[in-house]
Amino acid sequence: MNNLSKPDISGQHIYVGMDVHKKSWSISIVTEHSTHKMFSQPPDPAVLSSYMQRNFPGATYHAAYEAGYSGFWIHDQLHEKGIDCMVVNPVDVPTKDKERSGKTDKVDCRKLARCLRNGELEGIYVPARVKVEDRGLLRSFSLWSWLSGLHALTFRVSVITSSTLIVDMRQHQLNSRFRAACDFQHVHL
Repeated sequence: MNNLSKPDISGQHIYVGMDVHKKSWSISIVTEHSTHKMFSQPPDPAVLSSYMQRNFPGATYHAAYEAGYSGFWIHDQLHEKGIDCMVVNPVDVPTKDKERSGKTDKVDCRKLARCLRNGELEGIYVPARVKVEDRGLLRSFSLWSWLSGLHALTFRVSVITSSTLIVDMRQHQLNSRFRAACDFQHVHL
């Protein structure tokens, strides 16, 4: 029985270019001196991490993907799994003319891996997870509901705290919408 062992790659750097989509990721893996493999995988950082650890034990992993719909959760999860990850602005990735004309997921992930290995990429700012979650919470409320809530709060404060306002309002004829709003807020005129 022939016992073939894997070459020792401890301390070497492995570079991963990722073209991420909702249903699958295109992956290109290059070493310091050659291209290892290109493949498609499910959109799961754990799958990529286990592949890297199984095929390149002891190596230092670097990954890059273009900023887009996916946000920063991929970056965060890869970091948790020990993979140095960079999110890049798609416009800032150096592109050859041939790559522009034949733009595919394979071409994009290969380009990212090559540029990462050559030190040609500059990452964008990745906010802390807490800040991203806070932004999501704020975005979940529409601007209109926020403004109308602010208006209602301002109205309540002004009616409750200003007795002169209430007196002045009694002297004027109020429209039905205003009376309905007062009834809703339990303000008696």
